[in-house]
Amino acid sequence: MEEVKVEAKRHLLRGTVTLEEAFTREDDMRAALQYPKKLGGFYVQMIERRDEIQRLVASHCGLKSAELGRITVREDRAADGTPVWRHGSFNVCVRVSFVDEQTRRDMAFRVPLPFKIGEYFEPGNAEEKVRSEAATYIWIKENCPDVPIPTLRGFGVPGGLSFFHPHSLPLWPRLRASVWRFFCRLRGISGFCEYIPKRRTTFTDHGYLITDWIEGDDVRMLSDTFFEPHTPEQTRNLYRDMSRVMLSLSKIPQPRIGSWTLNDQGQISLSSRPGLLHLYEMDNLAIPTNIERSTTYSNADSFYLDLLSGHDNRLLYQPNAIFDEEDAQGQATDLLLMRAFLHQFTDRAQRHGPFVMQLTDLHASNIFVDEQWNIKFIIDLEWACSLPVSFLLPPAWLTGEFPSDLHGPEFEAFETAYTEFVHIFREEEKASTRSNYNGLVYSRASVMEGALKTGQYSYHRALRTPSGLFNIVRFQMKPFFDKVPSDQLRSSVSTFWRPRMNHWVAEKLEDLKNYRQQVSEIFHSNLSFIQT
Repeated sequence: MEEVKVEAKRHLLRGTVTLEEAFTREDDMRAALQYPKKLGGFYVQMIERRDEIQRLVASHCGLKSAELGRITVREDRAADGTPVWRHGSFNVCVRVSFVDEQTRRDMAFRVPLPFKIGEYFEPGNAEEKVRSEAATYIWIKENCPDVPIPTLRGFGVPGGLSFFHPHSLPLWPRLRASVWRFFCRLRGISGFCEYIPKRRTTFTDHGYLITDWIEGDDVRMLSDTFFEPHTPEQTRNLYRDMSRVMLSLSKIPQPRIGSWTLNDQGQISLSSRPGLLHLYEMDNLAIPTNIERSTTYSNADSFYLDLLSGHDNRLLYQPNAIFDEEDAQGQATDLLLMRAFLHQFTDRAQRHGPFVMQLTDLHASNIFVDEQWNIKFIIDLEWACSLPVSFLLPPAWLTGEFPSDLHGPEFEAFETAYTEFVHIFREEEKASTRSNYNGLVYSRASVMEGALKTGQYSYHRALRTPSGLFNIVRFQMKPFFDKVPSDQLRSSVSTFWRPRMNHWVAEKLEDLKNYRQQVSEIFHSNLSFIQT
């Protein structure tokens, strides 16, 4: 009998991959192959520091050393009995229980994964992320109390500075903070949140957030039920509650494009770069974004051009960004077209606003619903930011497809769901507070309604989807224009993407060879996990 050769596989954070499959992936597999082992090492580190975590959570609960027994770190168990904790794409979530008068309250101790958010190439990203997410929790609680988010119990940034809820601190620190902030206000210094800064002596090398744990018999993660058979009424309930959340967050026009952040004194300001997910992903691969942490925008065009510059850098710096000469020409052409499309698929009347707060990562795993798909909680606010109102669009996952996969029948199905969402959004907008910008009332539903048919929806999705931009341009945006043979377009337009384009393509193909050699070495080394 002929022996069947089994091709070796390596684990990824989701699924497995062979070497040949790794070569064809658009992701940088040098990083992806190492994530599982790095995650395992991070788990071990957290397990070894469970006592530190318990003491830290106890301090945020206002407990003394003698009361540590009321705090317990809880773990799930892997098949082999190994303690594990839940993790998303960018955080590990440690479940901690607090027993108070015979009542148990579970909390989530969330720690950013440094190897996923660019901390190694851009030190400070973890701190930026924690400060921004904490500030967003605080801003929403103060300005949009109807948005169902978990309670923020406390948080800390790398280096040892923590922020405590006043109820967890003794009288003297609370009094001292109140007096100091009172005199600051007399001098015109305001914007303080209720959380009080205080130095900690444990777990100083990582940042963290502590929120209520969301789980129970009456709520489920939407992603657990989204692909199960469901009724039109459940869909309407989901769209209605999502619309209410979006309307609530966007009711207050913001002065600029950016993210909320918080300084060491506890002052909140909209003074951090717009915290879009893909910017952190680019940082994590050492691809320059050209957007500094302190960069905010009062002009949307400048923001769009900086995003496009980041897309250029992905093609320049990612070694496997192209597969052959034709692919290089095609991507370069699409990037040039995105610049040409800018003033056709954006509204110049909205260059200077309105800008509104948006949850840019409102996907199905961040939404908890009841049986009828009424939203009970929204978690993970890390990528929230103030953006042009034209970015206020229905989620791309309404039909379960990625934005770049929406063409043909998939696009038609999405268009049906989009139309239903906008109809419900308009109904909710009529029942909500009217939005006012510079003395003029404007309709967010009207901005949203025409975006799909005019191509604005696709353009805005492409701006935020580096790897999917090219399919979006080819299948969703080019059909708006007269047809030109693809090979003719590629050969004539791509040459203007950069000087000496042919020389650059040759260098890029050499980079690809070196990249595949590096992937092979990592695949066959102890840096990756073999499938067992």
